[in-house]
Amino acid sequence: MLLNPFIGVNADGEGKASAEHTVTLKEVVVTPELPADAGAIQGPTEVEEDGSIELTIAEIEGADTYKWYKDGEEAQNTDSRTLTVTAVGTYKVAGVNADGEGKASADHVVTLYVAPLDPPAAAGTITGETEFIEGGEIELSIDEIERAET
Repeated sequence: MLLNPFIGVNADGEGKASAEHTVTLKEVVVTPELPADAGAIQGPTEVEEDGSIELTIAEIEGADTYKWYKDGEEAQNTDSRTLTVTAVGTYKVAGVNADGEGKASADHVVTLYVAPLDPPAAAGTITGETEFIEGGEIELSIDEIERAET
């Protein structure tokens, strides 16, 4: 771009004109400052039926808010680094600021917790007669077995 010369003026008259001056406009590239990459989600990997667990992420540098995902869909956009989980699924989180969303964390899979079975206690000693006549009957018994249904 070519600028016209400047001329200084005062009460005594006009001064000498300056030389023409060329100004070049340069393209300014603004690089967005996205939040840093999210680290690993911390928290349990199992949730009980009708229960809840909490997942957390360490502070993500440059993030104003945190966007949580469940099974690839946005679950919650919050300023909290903690998410209360009540359902099984695959969770991840990313930091967000005015320039956009940073790289999300690795998947954190939450499965249903199934309590181990509580098997019956060991059977006690069978008591009763130890001899019988072929075709006859004898009666045997055992004390009740704890947690046995039959």
